[in-house]
Amino acid sequence: MKFDWGKGILLFFVVFLTLATIFIVFSLRQNNDLVTDDYYEQGADYTNQMETNQRSAIYADSLIFSQNQQTVTIVFCPDIVAGGKELTLHFYYAPDKQKDYILQNTSISDSVVISKKLLAHGRNILKTSWKMRERDYYLEKTIFID
Repeated sequence: MKFDWGKGILLFFVVFLTLATIFIVFSLRQNNDLVTDDYYEQGADYTNQMETNQRSAIYADSLIFSQNQQTVTIVFCPDIVAGGKELTLHFYYAPDKQKDYILQNTSISDSVVISKKLLAHGRNILKTSWKMRERDYYLEKTIFID
């Protein structure tokens, strides 16, 4: 069998179209959710978020995360407990938005205990927000849940 220009060009196009089809099918099956549903609104309000992050920087080490076989415990510093209200805990799991866990409008006590059955195993980002003295505060902490 002789291999000439015509067969080479035909083979090139067949391989190219096959790889292009595989790539398109693969890309259509990928999850392309945004990080949040109101992503663009949050982007427009980024200046306020920067001010909140700056104000919250003094509390960066005030969340203590621990876990055992069945539960996850988050302990808050006394300053947050004394003056804080409207606590929201968001366990953000990047690979799958459906596995996020949000605990909203919880009164602030010394600690919060959450069952591991409610949380996605692996790397989560704990997004904590609260109000204190009529101002918003926000902290993010990367945690690993076994």
